[in-house]
Amino acid sequence: MEQKRPVGKPTEKNGDTVSELTAEKIGQQAGVTGRTVERNADFAKAVDKQPETARAAILSGQAGVTKRQVIETPPNKLFCDRCERAGPVKGCEKCKALRAEARKPDREPGDDTESEAAARKRDQEAMRNNGKPAYDDRIIDKLIGQLTRAFDDRGRAIGDDHGHEGCISAMSGVLKAWKAWKKD
Repeated sequence: MEQKRPVGKPTEKNGDTVSELTAEKIGQQAGVTGRTVERNADFAKAVDKQPETARAAILSGQAGVTKRQVIETPPNKLFCDRCERAGPVKGCEKCKALRAEARKPDREPGDDTESEAAARKRDQEAMRNNGKPAYDDRIIDKLIGQLTRAFDDRGRAIGDDHGHEGCISAMSGVLKAWKAWKKD
C-alpha cells in the first residue's frame, strides 16, 4: 500500500542528514527512536571522514573511543600521528591528550576565570537546592506564633498575670530580634 507524502519540500536537519520523518520510520522498524537513528547517521558520517586504518579500528572497538568522541572531535584531532599512520592503539595517551585538547573551547579575550568559577558554583548550588530557599523563615514565624498562643492559653487557664506578662514581654523581644535578623 502506498503512503501519501506530505506536501512541500522534505524537512532535513542539515544538508545530507536523514530527514526526521525517515528517521522516525527507520526507528520504528528497528525498535529505537528517530533521534537514535539520527545520532547513528552522524556517527557513520564521522567515521567515513577518518583515515582507513582509523575507520577499521573505530568500528571494531580497538580504538577505544566513544561514538560521541568520534562525532564531536574533528577528524584530524582524533588520533595522534603514530596512530593515524600505523592504526589506533587502545588507551594511547597521546590520542587521549589530543582529544582532550580538541574539546577545550576557545577562550575569548576578557574571559575571567574567577567569575566563571563563581558562576559555575552558583549554578551548581542552584541545581543542588533545586530552587528551594536555603532556609524557610516561615517555619520560625509559625513557631513564634504557636509559642505566643500557648503562653496566652496557659495564662487564660491558670490566671497568672505576672508570669504571663513576663513571657509575652520576652516573646516580644524575641519577635523584635527575629525581624531584625530576617532583614539582614
